[in-house]
Amino acid sequence: MLELELLIFNSSLFIFGIILIIISLILLRETIKSEKIARPFITSVFLYFFLLAIANIHQVYHNTINFENILQSMELRLYTTFFVYLLTITAPIYLTYEIEQLFFAEKKIFSKYHIFTFTSLVLYAVYITVMMLEIIRDINFINVFILSQFNLFMVPLIIFQVFFFTIAFLYLAIKTTEKYRRYSLMVSLGWLLNYAVNAIITFPPTIEPILVIILLIPKLLGVIITAIGFYKLYSLKKE
Repeated sequence: MLELELLIFNSSLFIFGIILIIISLILLRETIKSEKIARPFITSVFLYFFLLAIANIHQVYHNTINFENILQSMELRLYTTFFVYLLTITAPIYLTYEIEQLFFAEKKIFSKYHIFTFTSLVLYAVYITVMMLEIIRDINFINVFILSQFNLFMVPLIIFQVFFFTIAFLYLAIKTTEKYRRYSLMVSLGWLLNYAVNAIITFPPTIEPILVIILLIPKLLGVIITAIGFYKLYSLKKE
């Protein structure tokens, strides 16, 4: 039974990756077309979705070449490799900077000192340092990466990133009106939904394979909602 579930899961993850690539290509087109002043923000959104697309396609590749091993382990995980996690935690960093710069320009503590970007970079540097030390100690670490051994260093960064995007756009929704409020809420709720699913699928010690597959639906919904929200906010900024 797990073999069928793994095939469905891998197919779903591949479709998810293709949708992310399509979103990235749309954003790349908008980056090329955008005015110079707006280009950094739309570029940061493009890079976020593009890195997530690469992460998901890489995960599909990993699942394919390790098909038999996964069957023997009797479990599915959304993300399992060192490179996938590296891409997923790197993706939001530049976007964090641009959001502080664009949407919180009146708040000097954000737009001038970039405290959220700085904090994110510090947590990222700690995680990368620990990873590099492991690689220096044993290069095979990359191939036998076990997430649970590094939760202490990675989870704070992920929680911080989710907190920033969720709260930042919820704050914008409260402070703004009409369309700005609607699209800010879309980004906030879409981001929270996506990463809530990530946590449910990735971190528990055991989870039913069929539940992993089912949860890919709200995850995809969260990503699409986030992408639409970002795109619409960008469009409003151009007006």
